Amino acid sequence: MGPPPPRFEVVVLLSTRFAGNNGADAETASILKHAARSVTLPADLPGARRAVAGAKLDVLVYAELGEVDPFIYSLAFSRLAPVQAKFWGHFGTSGLSSLDYYLTADAFTPERWGGGHGGGGGGGGGEAADDDHREADQLFTEQVVRISGMSTYLLPRATAQQPAGHCAPEPMRRAARASIVGGGGGHANASASAATGTAAGAGAAAGRSRLYVCLQHLSKFHPAFDGVLAELLLRDPLAHVAIVFNEGWGLWKEALAARFRAAFGEAAFRRVHFVPSLSHAQFLALVGAAAVALDPFPIGGCITSLEALACGTPVVTLPSAMLTEHFTAGMYRRMGVPRVEAACVASSEADYVSKAIALAADPALREDVSAQIVAHEHKLYEDSAAAQDWGEFLVRAVRSAEQGGSRG
Repeated sequence: MGPPPPRFEVVVLLSTRFAGNNGADAETASILKHAARSVTLPADLPGARRAVAGAKLDVLVYAELGEVDPFIYSLAFSRLAPVQAKFWGHFGTSGLSSLDYYLTADAFTPERWGGGHGGGGGGGGGEAADDDHREADQLFTEQVVRISGMSTYLLPRATAQQPAGHCAPEPMRRAARASIVGGGGGHANASASAATGTAAGAGAAAGRSRLYVCLQHLSKFHPAFDGVLAELLLRDPLAHVAIVFNEGWGLWKEALAARFRAAFGEAAFRRVHFVPSLSHAQFLALVGAAAVALDPFPIGGCITSLEALACGTPVVTLPSAMLTEHFTAGMYRRMGVPRVEAACVASSEADYVSKAIALAADPALREDVSAQIVAHEHKLYEDSAAAQDWGEFLVRAVRSAEQGGSRG
């Protein structure tokens, strides 16, 4: 979000786990610049509860609440403010009676969830969700509130002065591609040349290969997605699939590699490449080098899809298979280019594979879709309507709590 209206006092709560640099990194410093004050939480749970309660908040919003940080999840069991809400930074319900609202984005929310709008009355204004949309009652312990657009005021990502849609210099993109399609393959990690900028290993066979990337955390690779990867590798013998992983997740990687080998067969598995941790610039070079990015299901991507789209790399997605918000499909709807949606948003698993291969195998189609993404992805950023909707939700939620009910 952008700078808040003056009627709000923004207090940033910093977990000790993430506050070791005292805001020295650029992103934390930017957040703190727009805050009236900040509170660093003690490392012990009772102390953290006292610190939050001592901040005397009207509304407490957990931006990312889930298994990512058990300490913060434990904190959320307590009632520390009159109104408490969970943002979609980590998807899904908290399951906690102490949380009043689940704040999601109108652009991403499946229609079946229903839910009131932050500025329209349902989010803290006292109006119930439509009778036709009762699935949210079964999926969430919180009241679902839909904030306008993408629900955030995102700033466009800097791309090191590269031309629109080119998020890394051409030599780095060539090297990243060569390190994958020119390397050994299998679960032996892809060559480190993606990180060094060399192009060793590129050859005639590599030049014909098609590079697909799947950028999600290893924990998002559900067995339901294995069949799509197996079919893609079967139908496109030139396909190479790159999966980026954090080297601290070695056991997950080995388990996933064993599952893939059993599901795909040894020959196809040799075209799956696990790429160890990269710097952000190296990561963008890999994304920019790919023909297609693959959005897994039933848990898909969000920030990684934004980064791929900023590079002009098409992301193929299957919203009907998602258990969460339809992040990538929502971005395409927000951009509003029907032919891009037609090329990238699948209606079935078979259609998903067909669309991915079509984009990778048809340079003209891929170039057209990429150009349209680059021309329209600016619509995903600087959404002032979302900031206004946040403000209206906060006011309504507080008024509702003051009138005797925690929920609107």
